[in-house]
Amino acid sequence: MAGGVSHLDTFDPKPDAPTEIRGPFKAIATNVPGIQLCEHLPRLARMADKIAFIRSMHHGEGAHECARSLMLNGWERSRPAFAAETEPGIASESCNRSDLSEKCLRARRLVEGGARFVMVEENGWDHHFRAFDSLTNRLPAFDRAVSALIGDLAERGLLDRTLVVCATEFGRSPRINNEAGREHHPGVFSCLLVGGGIRGGQVIGASDARGEMPVENPVTPEDLVRTVWRQLGVNALESGAVIRGVA
Repeated sequence: MAGGVSHLDTFDPKPDAPTEIRGPFKAIATNVPGIQLCEHLPRLARMADKIAFIRSMHHGEGAHECARSLMLNGWERSRPAFAAETEPGIASESCNRSDLSEKCLRARRLVEGGARFVMVEENGWDHHFRAFDSLTNRLPAFDRAVSALIGDLAERGLLDRTLVVCATEFGRSPRINNEAGREHHPGVFSCLLVGGGIRGGQVIGASDARGEMPVENPVTPEDLVRTVWRQLGVNALESGAVIRGVA
């Protein structure tokens, strides 16, 4: 989710914070008691028992390209592990399908066909101004696409052996700026882990009341990558931590 998704307006709402922090969106209950999401993510809320919500991701890189590399690889100034080939276009099965839904459909088909690693990139999350106008349109499409991907994998018996990682470059600043947007904020943000042996229906870590920094179980990009490697059965990284409590 390139550009930097606002954790406060998606997976880590702060309904008790002041208006200039919490923003205009309401928090809704999920099917797991005690876990709330943004009102524009109702489908994901209904399958929260399948999702591990990491609310304490953090790093120190506030530039897009460096943060993207860090989140993908777990280390700074790193080389790509492989060059992605162009995937042939797949005809749309629904005139109402969004671009992200098309990408998720391709991802599911690739996994079903035996592909071991698939990355879906969704640009346009860099909301420095009029953030809530944009999110009001983007979040329902995101909700439909990702929930459909999870549902499709589950229905086909693929979710238990397929790890879905929903990540972004960094979060957005807790305080809303003068242009109704939020600035870059690597201090804390949220990611999702689904399937692949990860226990769903849990929240890992926590941010403070304003969504500015981790206050419980801080998670780094390196921790995330090591956790993915562990779930894949790769033991090449001899030292370092995985995410506490994720399995």
